Amino acid sequence: MVFDRVALAFDDSVVLSGISFTLITGHTKLIIGASGAGKSTILKLILGLLRRRGRRVGQRRAGDQLSEAQLMPVRAQVGMVFQEGALFDSLTVAENVGYRLYEETRQPLAEVRRRVEEGARLRGPPAVRRPHALGSVRGQRRRVAIARALCTKPRLLLYDEPTAGLDPITAVSVDEEIIKLRDLESVSSILVTHRLRDAFYVATHRAVRENGAVRIVESIAARRRRRSS
Repeated sequence: MVFDRVALAFDDSVVLSGISFTLITGHTKLIIGASGAGKSTILKLILGLLRRRGRRVGQRRAGDQLSEAQLMPVRAQVGMVFQEGALFDSLTVAENVGYRLYEETRQPLAEVRRRVEEGARLRGPPAVRRPHALGSVRGQRRRVAIARALCTKPRLLLYDEPTAGLDPITAVSVDEEIIKLRDLESVSSILVTHRLRDAFYVATHRAVRENGAVRIVESIAARRRRRSS
């Protein structure tokens, strides 16, 4: 995934200007900023929901250069975890987890059910419950959202403020889930957040300035995880 000097404006209001970064396969890219800084806008550009100005965004062709029909297979490779979970309260946990598979896949129904049950069991609460009965105290709704995003086995996972509104202990459990997916399952991801604690906890490296030069070193949290493993 490459952003190469990407810009976006609405009339005279500039949202993004000269944004460039590369996401390496199996790594996590952290995007930090205050509310309204354009963090979620970057995710929308990746999904092709907005049109950009500038040179390049994507892996081969920019999303805004593709038709809706051409965008569908691209979006099929991307999972999205929305800030508020965006679950359907009229559906059970299992039905929420498998919604995309049931609607879009041509796989045998037995295989779809197996993957849904596995996702709901590993990362979510009891599959027969409905989201409105879960509450948000333990972050269960957020885990269901992650399980749904993973159910199609995407190449890229996008997190839009996944710990927003959660207490510190629950936020750590969600961050640990993100780390586990990256380090154990090699899921590439982009994490958008305004919380520095999330960034320091999830990051594997940090930039330090020494004698006027910038070096990239292992993060403190990554060093602790390595020593405890």
